[in-house]
Amino acid sequence: MEVSAETRLLGVIGHPVAHSLSPSMHNAAIHVLGLDAVYVALPTPATALAAVLGTFAAVGGAGNVTLPHKEAAERCVARKTELCERVGACNTFWTEHGALVGDNTDVAGILAALRQLGVDGGGSWLLIGTGGAA
Repeated sequence: MEVSAETRLLGVIGHPVAHSLSPSMHNAAIHVLGLDAVYVALPTPATALAAVLGTFAAVGGAGNVTLPHKEAAERCVARKTELCERVGACNTFWTEHGALVGDNTDVAGILAALRQLGVDGGGSWLLIGTGGAA
């Protein structure tokens, strides 16, 4: 893979993130698809979160947010999907017109897993946990 000034920056933001398998998985997909992009893990302390997200916006990047920053990231993005706003946590972001848009894919992931198990995702549920850890 050759990285140039045109290469799109993608990544996962968290603290810690050294354990994340996301870079390996995403870079394999990027290679197979022939995209000019690179996906990196960025260890980001809370004090640097807004600056790191701002850098992604400035360069047209996108990525994911993991613990402990999902709730704080929701407050940092310029625009939010309805689900991101309702959940109060952002785990996915991308740039549109120089501004970050935040979303939350955790709910869809949980519902898909329940459906695979034959469980109806409708109705009322008790979720034990809070915020980004739930």
